[in-house]
Amino acid sequence: MRKGQKGFTLIELMIVVAIIGILAAIAIPNFISFKKKAIISSAVANLETLRSALTQYAADRDDGCYPVDNDMVWSDGSASAVHTTLGSYGLTFPLNYAGVKWNDYSYKRDGTSCILYTVKVTASDGETVLKALPQGVCCSDADSNPKENCLKYAKNSPLCSQFGAGL
Repeated sequence: MRKGQKGFTLIELMIVVAIIGILAAIAIPNFISFKKKAIISSAVANLETLRSALTQYAADRDDGCYPVDNDMVWSDGSASAVHTTLGSYGLTFPLNYAGVKWNDYSYKRDGTSCILYTVKVTASDGETVLKALPQGVCCSDADSNPKENCLKYAKNSPLCSQFGAGL
């Protein structure tokens, strides 16, 4: 550099770019992992809210039954039977699945017993499947793809296989 000129040399600039690249290579995978954990945790919390409303619904009835399948239909993007049936039991979900971090939703009451049900949702990551049962919320390692999502990102939720056979 000539006397009196100010600035950085090419070597100094290349070192700075290399350091930024290394930091990005470390930070981006961690950010993706944290984002996936947050999505799944939010989906689990919302599913637990739905399970709690279902429990209140059954406790309020003389026969202790959960709602029939038709009372639990939810069409993404519109007010539906779920909102009507469970609205008075504290369920205030938005109209679309994205608001509760789900991609898919289904409800099935056991045909032989009105005191058993399964709510099955796919988290908005599109890979992790969660279920709500009368026993609690669980991560379905059998339905999630990849199966490791339950162990890696939903660590605080039990596996559905721990709740018993056939779930």
